[in-house]
Amino acid sequence: MNKKSTFLSLMILVAAFMTASVHSKIAEMTTPARESGNASRYHLTEATPEDGSTVEELSVITTQWEGPETAWDMDVSSSKEAVIARDVDGNQVATGTLRNVPSGIQIRLSETITTPGEYTVTIMPEMVFGAEDFDEDTMQTIPAPGTGNEETTLRYTVQPAVEPYHLTEATPEDGSTVEELSVIQTQWEGPEAEWGIGVSNSKEAVIARDADGNQVATGTIRNVFTGIQIRLSEKITTPGEYTVTIMPEMVFGAEDIDEDTGLPIPAPGTGNEETTLRYTVQPAIEKYHLTEAKPEDGSTVENLSVIETQWEGPETECGIDVSSSMEAVIVRDADGNQVATGRLKNVPTGVQINLSQTIDTDGDYTVTILAGMVFGADEFDEETMQTIPAPGTENEETTLHYTVQKAVEPYHLTEATPEDGSTVEKLSVIETQWEGTETAYGVDVSSSKEAVIVRDSEGNQVATGTLKKVASGIQITLSQTIETDGGYTVTILAGMVFGSEGFDAETLQSIIVPGTENEETVLHYTVVSQGSADLLINDNEESIYYDLGGKRVLKPEQGIFIRVTGEKREKITM
Repeated sequence: MNKKSTFLSLMILVAAFMTASVHSKIAEMTTPARESGNASRYHLTEATPEDGSTVEELSVITTQWEGPETAWDMDVSSSKEAVIARDVDGNQVATGTLRNVPSGIQIRLSETITTPGEYTVTIMPEMVFGAEDFDEDTMQTIPAPGTGNEETTLRYTVQPAVEPYHLTEATPEDGSTVEELSVIQTQWEGPEAEWGIGVSNSKEAVIARDADGNQVATGTIRNVFTGIQIRLSEKITTPGEYTVTIMPEMVFGAEDIDEDTGLPIPAPGTGNEETTLRYTVQPAIEKYHLTEAKPEDGSTVENLSVIETQWEGPETECGIDVSSSMEAVIVRDADGNQVATGRLKNVPTGVQINLSQTIDTDGDYTVTILAGMVFGADEFDEETMQTIPAPGTENEETTLHYTVQKAVEPYHLTEATPEDGSTVEKLSVIETQWEGTETAYGVDVSSSKEAVIVRDSEGNQVATGTLKKVASGIQITLSQTIETDGGYTVTILAGMVFGSEGFDAETLQSIIVPGTENEETVLHYTVVSQGSADLLINDNEESIYYDLGGKRVLKPEQGIFIRVTGEKREKITM
């Protein structure tokens, strides 16, 4: 085995300590070394980042080199100071190493340079060379004489990334339809600068063009307290499509003020890119809108089938008209489920809504007239036999709200024992009968201890009363027995008797069916004690009158009296 073959075996054991270039040369050691001859030096042909470029930071540079062919090709020094980085004042700010990698020669600086400024990166002489042999003692390649590079310097500017100013908001909004175009308020965002945001004073900072690309106006931009204001040279009122373009570099971050011109000096890289807003100019057209509905919006009805509506809008050649769609109207329940559709009909009294089915299930409903179903008609299409809507007159989606609830009758008194208007010896318990709407749990009463108020003839409250649901009806029990002679009213307060639809386990109260509550109800009684009763006997058919105290009155005039005719006794008011 020759010397090179023996050396190959040794090199495989120590491969972890060798460069990529050495690896390749070991594989070729079975072939004779080529003579270097009078070769030129290795020299830099390419760098990434490029020489003279501006970067956000400087840390790793990949380079390409060319030079003479040698037995072991190109290699680099292992020196930790093969590269020196200096700032604009010549101060050393970092060193660097070289590394032979598949993509070329890689420079790695000892520090990442991020401070803005101008820098040089110098590859010191003899750091890149052609290798003619390998030193087994030092484990380093041996440079071919005269192939080492001369001192080579790269130049860079380190500057943080700068974001150009860009439009964030416009009023009117981009893409909107306007009646005219004259002034546009804009908001911009970009990097912070010493003097804030600045704008160009060019009278053609903005160009407005029509749909054919013709320039119809120029515009200036002005820095105002609300943002950047665009003012066009002409007010655009002709209907059509338009673009409003803010030209490049018109909005920027200002880094200083030019004392001679008084204008802001743009910070490099902060100027806006060309920015275009789009608008449609169209004269204001009033859409048809609902003015009246029967039943009224928000009302409660027994059922829902036909709704009469009135609409207002612009006058057009053929007047108001409606879509013939069978689903121009959508009816939904409280959960948003569609329960019916509806169509519109133009009738002499207005626009009639006819639902596809009568809604009579109790609940809350919305009736929505879809957008574009009611409009002003410009002309008539003889082929489709339909009117042609005047653009912009079509209604917006319009919703009516209804509550469907079957007719509810309040509970009312039908009978009382003792009878209303009768004369009694005392008053303590009154049995009553009531009628009203049939409900799931029938009639029920309030548990209030003052559901009933008893007053004397002068209006003074003399007792209260409770209501109780019993087998025979509703029983009124007074808080005390009334035995004093006189006239009395027994008032059952409103809402004390009602139809019930269930029982609330939390409140332990009946659930009232709305609308079934009784109105205030008054019973009238005359109490005549046993001692006064003898006065109220009349064996003749002639009428005899007594006051409420039991005294006979010959000529009753104004007031309340007891009239006795035979065995009949009754209370009368004169």
